[in-house]
Amino acid sequence: MEERELLKYALDTKTGKERQFPLSKKALSILREVKKVELQNGFLGEYVFQNEDGKLHSSSIAHCIRYKCIQAGIPEKSIHALRRTLNSKLRCAGVSSVVAASMMGHTEEVNDSNYSYDVSSMDYKKEIISKII
Repeated sequence: MEERELLKYALDTKTGKERQFPLSKKALSILREVKKVELQNGFLGEYVFQNEDGKLHSSSIAHCIRYKCIQAGIPEKSIHALRRTLNSKLRCAGVSSVVAASMMGHTEEVNDSNYSYDVSSMDYKKEIISKII
């Protein structure tokens, strides 16, 4: 299955604009497997993550994320918590605020004020201090 076949966008985004997001090879591999299982179970359609009625709603996906967190024995996370973590990791990895905001579908101001948090380790902070002192 081609990458292009797996890439679909959410309808009715807050901004009303189409949003594209790059996927890693591992993410594409996982999505291909999900699609394969769905096809084996007769869920034919254009979306990944669908059921017999078509695409799943965000509330179903949010419930699944919380359930998987419980299964993994980690604190429950929401879709927005995952988006905040992704943005924060992008920023800590040196991605510019313009690029990170674009990837998240935000303005820079919204992204910086609501989605950017310090997720760096204490070892990383010690390394920075060591370099400047």
